[in-house]
Amino acid sequence: MIRLAQTPDARVAIRILAADCDAPENHVMKITPTLARAGLVRSVRGRIGGLVLARTPDDICLGEIVRVTEPGFSEAPEASGGLADAIADAAAAYLDALNRYRLSDMLKVTPTYRAARVSEGLPTLVTVS
Repeated sequence: MIRLAQTPDARVAIRILAADCDAPENHVMKITPTLARAGLVRSVRGRIGGLVLARTPDDICLGEIVRVTEPGFSEAPEASGGLADAIADAAAAYLDALNRYRLSDMLKVTPTYRAARVSEGLPTLVTVS
C-alpha cells in the first residue's frame, strides 16, 4: 500500500509491486481482490494495467488495512475472562493506535521511488531525495 501511495499517478503491475516489496508475486495476486473489494485499490486489467489506490492516502487509515488483510484479528475471542480478555484488549489497543495513522503519514518517513531504467523487464528503482 505504501508503494502504491508513493506513485499515485501510476499503475503498478503486480510483478513489479511484488519485486519492489520483496514479496512473492503469488501473495500479491491473492491479496489484491481482498483490497479491491474493500475499496482500497483498483485493479486495471490489460497490457498497461496494474494496481492503483482507490482513495487518497489521506483517506486510508492503517487500522483499516489490517482489518481487511487480517480478518480474524479484530474478532472477539470465543472465551471470556483472563487471558482472552487481555488479548482482546491488546488487539483493540493495537487497532486504535493504527487508526491514528493514515497511509499518507507513512510517506513522510519512507523513501519515495521513481523508475530509473528497465533491467530484465522490471524497472529498477532509485531513491529520490
